[in-house]
Amino acid sequence: MKRLVMFALVAAVAVAFTGCKKKEPTLGERMDSATKQAQKASKDMAKEADKAAADAKKQMDEALKK
Repeated sequence: MKRLVMFALVAAVAVAFTGCKKKEPTLGERMDSATKQAQKASKDMAKEADKAAADAKKQMDEALKK
């Protein structure tokens, strides 16, 4: 019985120390994250550029009609 209690105590302490560590992202994971963010930003910028071009075209058409 003492052996079982001692084993449970050691297991609880081991889990407490090893289970509390925060997982650090690896360099590859960081690079993947940065790549995904850059792709998203480029898509957003492309949408904005298309919108600006459409607005400019609309203004040019209105100016030519006058």
